[in-house]
Amino acid sequence: MDQTLIYCIIVAAAVVAGAIQNIAGFGASVILLMVLPRFFNVLEATTLTQTICTGTTIMLAFIFRKYIEWKKILLPGIAFMVAAVFTISQLKKFDLAWLGAALGLFLLVLSLYYLFWQKKIDVHPTPLLAVAFGLLSGVLSGLFSIGATLMAMYFLAVTEDRNHYMANLQLLLAVNNVVSLYTRAATGILTASLILPSLIGFGGLLLGHLIGSRIAGKLDGEKLKRFVYVLVGVTGIETLIKQLMKIFG
Repeated sequence: MDQTLIYCIIVAAAVVAGAIQNIAGFGASVILLMVLPRFFNVLEATTLTQTICTGTTIMLAFIFRKYIEWKKILLPGIAFMVAAVFTISQLKKFDLAWLGAALGLFLLVLSLYYLFWQKKIDVHPTPLLAVAFGLLSGVLSGLFSIGATLMAMYFLAVTEDRNHYMANLQLLLAVNNVVSLYTRAATGILTASLILPSLIGFGGLLLGHLIGSRIAGKLDGEKLKRFVYVLVGVTGIETLIKQLMKIFG
């Protein structure tokens, strides 16, 4: 496929991701992972996703900086970082077809969680649970660049309001995104060829946030969220089937 067309698709996906994040309040990375694996292998797609979203987490952490609660971030943050760095260091040992199948399965499970189970799961925070959430989120971040979902559950349970929730979550993600990208570069996963599409995608994400802020009051965020996660589930099934056909076909 023509490179210019691929860049245009990256911009379009990032704009949609940024707008939906602003309106519905959930991760743009999920939207990007519905599109990018169609044009890049799974390692490149997840790396691009993390690179595109890193700037946003840094900006949000800066905006909400006065609400940061360091004591609540430290324990899960360290666990997250250790797990993410270790997982990324092992990525090149994985079979890409199996990793792609795991991505499809994860998208399907993520879709089912948000559609049916999200409000039924109650988290009672303890130090052990903080470490457990951090470790599992770090593994998911290392594998698929989607580590925010479980950490969001944790910080919703331990913070008092949206400002503290946003500050704690975005700072943890910002720091770990930077460390993870350094690790991806050091292991040869983040290469020079991904810099331009990352910058293009980040620009699209910013534009999407701007568009989302303009139309947020005109759309039902909950209905939009459900619709998007139905699409996430369909994408997960499609990805899983395609990768399993490569493995067993």
